[in-house]
Amino acid sequence: MIISATADASYIDYLRVFVKSALKTNPAHCVWVQLIDCLEYKSELEDLGCYVSTTKPRVSLDKTKKHIKQDDAKALAQHSKGILTPEIRKQILFSEHECFCSHARFKHINMILQYLDPDECCIIADADTIIRQPLTYIEDVLQDHELCMRFDGTGKNIEFVNEGFIGIRKTTTTRGFFSYVGTLMASDEASHDWDYDTYALNKAYSKYPDISLFKLPAKYKDDKLRDESAVWSGSSLAKDNDRYKQEMALYR
Repeated sequence: MIISATADASYIDYLRVFVKSALKTNPAHCVWVQLIDCLEYKSELEDLGCYVSTTKPRVSLDKTKKHIKQDDAKALAQHSKGILTPEIRKQILFSEHECFCSHARFKHINMILQYLDPDECCIIADADTIIRQPLTYIEDVLQDHELCMRFDGTGKNIEFVNEGFIGIRKTTTTRGFFSYVGTLMASDEASHDWDYDTYALNKAYSKYPDISLFKLPAKYKDDKLRDESAVWSGSSLAKDNDRYKQEMALYR
């Protein structure tokens, strides 16, 4: 199984912790990360014991946080009232460069799926993920399902909204599913829309409705940072939490 994440230079401290935590808790598995326009960290990460791919935008992208995410209703409501604290700014504003970095994982997913043998598996996580326990449960789930993640709803009303931790088994269906997602994510519209990955995944699900899905419990993408959780997520403001910082310090 391959465990993977993508990051640029601004997230390199989180990526180091991701790599170290994944290798410590799952030493039998391969860790393969993607660096965005920061080749200077490649040798360092390889020395930790992981594989490294690199990519970069075709053109220089604006790093000014001036676009608004639509996925945090509470923060958006406060913003609409003219409230823009540093916390709210962090939650809802993004730049074109950050959007590219967030979406670059899908090109990497297709690269990994091309590399894997049929029925081999991979996990795609956010760079600010900390792996705290062995991921044997994910392996067991993927023996019987093609895709697992934290998502809302059940049955045909599933809505993809939690793309930060995805387990994938390579099948003809998942190859087609993520190839289609990759095509959608390559559009010009995606480069200016933080939530376009949600749209792309749901669009792919309408095209591949028979893909075998499994809804992971909260302990596999936990931004509440509970002791029993296998995977801590640094999404949104969680990475500012003292508990998250203390966990990071274990790998420095």
